[in-house]
Amino acid sequence: MNNNRVLILLMDSLGLGGAEDADQFGDSGADTFGHIAEQCARAAGNNKPNGILKLPNLEKKGLYQAALASRGKPIIDYDFKKAPGIEAAYGYAIEQSKGKDTPSGHWEIAGSPVLFDWHYFIDKGGKSCFPGDFIHAFMKKAKLAQGLLDAGHASGTEVINRLGDEHRKSLKPILYTSADSVLQIAAHEDSFRLEHLYEICNVARTLLDDMQINIGRVIARPFKGDKNGNYARTSNRHDYSVAPPTKTLLDHIKEENGQVISIGKIADIFANQGITKKIKATGIPELFEKSLNEFSNAPAGSLVFTNFVDFDSEYGHRRDITGYANALEYFDNRLPEIDHILKEDDMVVITADHGCDPSWRGTDHTREHIPFLYWGKKIQPGYIGARQTFSDIGQTIADFLEVKPLKYGKSSLQERVLNTTSEKLLSKQKIISLIDLTSLNNNDTPEVIEKLCNRAKTAFGNVAAVCIYPEFVSLAKALLKKTDIKVATVANFPSGEKKLSEILKEIEKALLDGADEIDVVIPYKDYIADGTSIRSIEIVRAAKKLCRNKTLKVIIESGSLKTNDLILKASEDAIGAGADFIKTSTGKAEIGATLDAADIMLKAAAGIKEPIGFKASGGVKTYEQSCKYLDLATKICGLDYCSNKFLRFGASSLLDDLLDN
Repeated sequence: MNNNRVLILLMDSLGLGGAEDADQFGDSGADTFGHIAEQCARAAGNNKPNGILKLPNLEKKGLYQAALASRGKPIIDYDFKKAPGIEAAYGYAIEQSKGKDTPSGHWEIAGSPVLFDWHYFIDKGGKSCFPGDFIHAFMKKAKLAQGLLDAGHASGTEVINRLGDEHRKSLKPILYTSADSVLQIAAHEDSFRLEHLYEICNVARTLLDDMQINIGRVIARPFKGDKNGNYARTSNRHDYSVAPPTKTLLDHIKEENGQVISIGKIADIFANQGITKKIKATGIPELFEKSLNEFSNAPAGSLVFTNFVDFDSEYGHRRDITGYANALEYFDNRLPEIDHILKEDDMVVITADHGCDPSWRGTDHTREHIPFLYWGKKIQPGYIGARQTFSDIGQTIADFLEVKPLKYGKSSLQERVLNTTSEKLLSKQKIISLIDLTSLNNNDTPEVIEKLCNRAKTAFGNVAAVCIYPEFVSLAKALLKKTDIKVATVANFPSGEKKLSEILKEIEKALLDGADEIDVVIPYKDYIADGTSIRSIEIVRAAKKLCRNKTLKVIIESGSLKTNDLILKASEDAIGAGADFIKTSTGKAEIGATLDAADIMLKAAAGIKEPIGFKASGGVKTYEQSCKYLDLATKICGLDYCSNKFLRFGASSLLDDLLDN
């Protein structure tokens, strides 16, 4: 085990929809985060006068991008083009456990999925759903001569306010359950006594185990108040769980002399296995404060694990969309405090354990994907994809802490931890693979093109393409015949002022000569004069129709457009008309590529369901300059975007700089 530290902030029930097996649970279409965000946008007013859910810090950690990937469609009224750069590794995870309950979610995250069937108490429409022999044995062993109040399937907050007075008068504990594998026992803290409640819950746990009734949790539900309608649960809940089926991440850390610090109900969920320190806390503010304090003081080789149960218990189950949204905004507002205390070798993980869509029918959990977001000073931000089990989260943490690998799960850490020595070499090789090696000079000759094609094949890998004038396409195709290097050429270049018929003839001839990619200049001066350009849209549409499966890159000459609004307008028009790439410049204008223009164009390229490519051209001459564009693309679009399928540099001297160094 190394000296790294990890903090898990588990936002209980913050599902991202999209579960492939949701229909088997009656949850097809459930989407906790997506529906909260969309309901807030629709319901301006209703205690949220600004309407839109505001989570700027979770945005930066990739929550909205993870939600898009999970649900397969953007969240209504969320503008990806204006999204901030991503500061975390982000993706979503798919549950393999057979249930959608709390233990199953937590245990699978920690590397121990529940691959067996829990026992559930079947809802019998208001009648008792508990086995008669269990009830009889329970009353006898718990010495409940006064009997009990059997509420069957019920909402916990409803049942104490319906049966609370009768319970206090008779001292009969209230038994009830839900759609989860759970037996819950409610009693008044003062009238029944808290310790007595704990005692009978322990009896119930032992009895269920002895009778081989495979119930995940027995939960003590103490409450206070003085009359029906005025009773409320207290913070003294206690869960009596069965142990996870196999050793978990927590066990592995503890066995290697690391510290596992439980905050909130984590220790209960894991039946105290693998825990070295327990911190009691209730309510999101206190849970967050204790997380900050414990992580600040945690020694090297520690895991601090916090469950923010209120998202689930107070807002999800109670179907309180406004309350859930307000709690999310509170949590988001405090996230910078975590970043402020991070050390060099720290990692923070945000995830969930299941869904509990507050817009959904009923009061139960919902089967959904969960977010997997993590960051730290040594973590490379970017998209980590769809993780096929929650256990990928635990395996990633095990990898980061260098403890014994878990039985289940695959680490996502590869290529996410920065190593300064290998990073530079790998990034230079990466950048070479993104270059469109360009020669667009009036004095180009066949000899110049032959040298260009030879330069395109380096000892560190090939460039993506060569970009040349149309008259040299057939020559370049012949010279590069046995390579994977594409041949790109230009049309309507560089003025952007040719007639449509001339442009299409140029493109048609280039394609017949074997061009793989066409870089076409739009009449960008129209935007400068009028703020729009119908001609540009017509040219791109017609060019794409000709190109079919060949790549069409659209040059908007961003340096000449100058204003952000015009750069965005030209980018969106090109994308809407069918561009495969949007490209900054011809390289002939006074201002070529800039990071400000790239930021606008990348957000436009990434802000659609199927992202398109971006090419920076004109003025990108050094490794250091190209790294800035690479970093920007990674933050906005994710690490997977940084391949030559999506990202290119139109350059010549850049290759020389990379090879010389």
